[in-house]
Amino acid sequence: PVQMWGGGDSNALLRATPSCSSSHPGLPAPDSSLPLDAIHFVDTAQALSHTLTYLKAAQPAFVGIDLEWSDPHPVSIIQVATPTRAFVLDCVNRTPLYMSVLHVLVDWLLKQEEITKLFFGFPHDLIRLNMLFEAQGKAFATADHIASVVDLYMQRIRRVAVYQPLHEQTPLGREALMGEAMMRDDLDEVRRLGAEVPPHPPAEELAERVYTVGGHHSLASMTERYLGEHLDKGFRVSNWNFRPLAAAQVVYAATDAHVLLRLEAAMRERGILPQRVFGAGPR
Repeated sequence: PVQMWGGGDSNALLRATPSCSSSHPGLPAPDSSLPLDAIHFVDTAQALSHTLTYLKAAQPAFVGIDLEWSDPHPVSIIQVATPTRAFVLDCVNRTPLYMSVLHVLVDWLLKQEEITKLFFGFPHDLIRLNMLFEAQGKAFATADHIASVVDLYMQRIRRVAVYQPLHEQTPLGREALMGEAMMRDDLDEVRRLGAEVPPHPPAEELAERVYTVGGHHSLASMTERYLGEHLDKGFRVSNWNFRPLAAAQVVYAATDAHVLLRLEAAMRERGILPQRVFGAGPR
C-alpha cells in the first residue's frame, strides 16, 4: 500500500532503500519501476523533517520534481522522487509551522549543486512555488536560490562521432585552399595544388556532429518515445485539493516525478544531453 508517512526512523528508511542502477550513475534503469511501498504521502511537519533528513543522508545525485494543483490553491502537492523512493508533500490547508518546514526543505533542495533537479516545465513550476510561499514572504527568484536544475521540456543536444573526408582532399576543400593561396599571391602553392592529384577515395578523420533534439509538447509523448510506455494522464484534471487523496492519485503523482529520472537515464544512454542547466553547469 501507499505509505502515509508520519516520519519514523529516516535512517531505517535509508538502510531499507533498494539499490538501483543504470549506465549513468545516480539514475535508475530506464525500465525500472517504483514499488508502492516506496511511495510516501507526507502531511505533517514531523514527516517533512524526516523527509529532509532522509534526503540529506541519501544525497541522491538526481531527483525528479513535479507539482499538481487545482484552483484556488497555487500548489496542491509537491512530488519529490529519488531513483528508489518518492515523497508526495501535501500543500493544502497546512499550518504555518508546516509551511515553514516545507519551505526549508524546498529551499535546501533547490540550492544543492550536488543534486540535479529534473523538472518538466520548470519556469511555470517556479512561478507556482513562488505563489505557494508568497504568504510567508518567501520566494525563489534569485540565482542564490536555484542550482543544477534541468528542464526536460527544453531542447537538448546529441553529440555523434562520425568519420568524414579530410577537407583538403575533397574538391571543395581544394578549391578553398587554392583560393586562399591566390589571396596570398602564393603562386607556387597554386601550381602545387593544381598539379597534385587528390587521392580517391579521400582519407577520413574522426569528427563530431551536434544535433538538436526536442523540445517536447507533453510528458506522455516523451515517455512513449523514449521508454516505449503509455503514461496515463487521466488524473491530471482531478480534484487535487480534496482530502484524503485517493491512493490512485498519490501513485499517479509519484509516477510523474519518478518517470523524469527514467527519461533522463534513457536520453543519456542515447547521448542526448541537456543544452541548458539553470543555476549551474551541466552534470
